[in-house]
Amino acid sequence: MFQKFPPFDVMNRVFVVAVGLLLTFPVLLGAVGSGDRAVVELSSSEVRTDLSVRTVQVPVAVSNTKVMAGVQLSVKFDTEGMVPGEPELTARSASMSIASNSKDGEMVVLLYSTDGKGISPGDGPIVSLSFAIMDGMDATGAIRLEKVILASPEATALPAVVRPTTISVGSRTPTRYDLTQNYPNPFNPTTSIRYAVVGDQSPPHVTLKIYTVLGQEVQTLVDEPQKSGYYTIDWDGRDQYGAQVASGIYFCRLRAGDYAATIRMVLMK
Repeated sequence: MFQKFPPFDVMNRVFVVAVGLLLTFPVLLGAVGSGDRAVVELSSSEVRTDLSVRTVQVPVAVSNTKVMAGVQLSVKFDTEGMVPGEPELTARSASMSIASNSKDGEMVVLLYSTDGKGISPGDGPIVSLSFAIMDGMDATGAIRLEKVILASPEATALPAVVRPTTISVGSRTPTRYDLTQNYPNPFNPTTSIRYAVVGDQSPPHVTLKIYTVLGQEVQTLVDEPQKSGYYTIDWDGRDQYGAQVASGIYFCRLRAGDYAATIRMVLMK
């Protein structure tokens, strides 16, 4: 079961219900210790980059000696050139539920058990993080595992050691224009729109506009020359007069030089 919650409310809303205890203890970073500490790391040897569908999959592996009924991960990622997708459970964590949230270059992922069984002792990936790669990049920027919180079926903290691992691949300079699907989608009331522009020597005039399904212009988000680079802009669901628009389907159209692209967005209240 996959769920999404409002920004950074994931731990409070799910851990209290599913695990029964809000865990805020510090996690050790650095050298791997001994004893019953779980070891958590990005599995760099198993990263899968598929440029044909513009995605990269980064497994998070855990070596644990005790059952884990709750896992919270904080992952930092490079916002230039990639957009986070929905994380996926693995064979080890198939019985768990999962929720996630991403904001300002940080993804928080929560795995939790409602039956108390959790993830059995063992080694290997427990979740696979997914990122969409913007056109014009050969791969992604950087992804780093920052923090981990583990809980037992008895709702007690489990000690963990995080192996600092940064996954870095690809170029940060766009080679092609691109308009990436907005995130989140559906959204309420705000969503982020990312696009890439090419042309440092002669910056193209860029327009980014929102339209209704009838082709009526709702809002102009960008209308200016822009240099080569990756850009992100938020739309708060308001029209050019500042009024909140109704729920429904909207289209975002990017024009830059001879390039034009459109994405479909759903505002759901």
